[in-house]
Amino acid sequence: MAHANKRTILADCDSRRPRVQKVFRINQSPGITSVVLDDATLPAATRPIPSLADSLVAVPAGPLPPHPTSFISSQGFRTASTNVEDTAHIAIFGCPPVLPVADTLALADHADGAVLVVERTRPREGTSRWRWKASSRQGPQ
Repeated sequence: MAHANKRTILADCDSRRPRVQKVFRINQSPGITSVVLDDATLPAATRPIPSLADSLVAVPAGPLPPHPTSFISSQGFRTASTNVEDTAHIAIFGCPPVLPVADTLALADHADGAVLVVERTRPREGTSRWRWKASSRQGPQ
């Protein structure tokens, strides 16, 4: 998407095991949590990715909130996610796996669509079907 010259923002919303800062070697804070708590502005939390600086920026997770699911369900997160979407052609919200935690389904309320990644080495029978059904209950995609 970024290679197609679409301004793309990748926001790390996995507050249990954030990875964006490790993958792109950027500072963890400030991040999306800082923006939600009004400790930082979105531009201050946004980091350009050197190889695609004109098209791809990342927002790391920031400080880990005490209750991730209620944090993602909060009005502050809804406002921050809208701000992220308004500043890019494409907004990608990275989230934790669907099965172990409810954060991903709470985040689905904010999304226009979803990309499901199934473990490529050995998916469990019925896992992808369950994920699709769970996400489709959230309303129109």
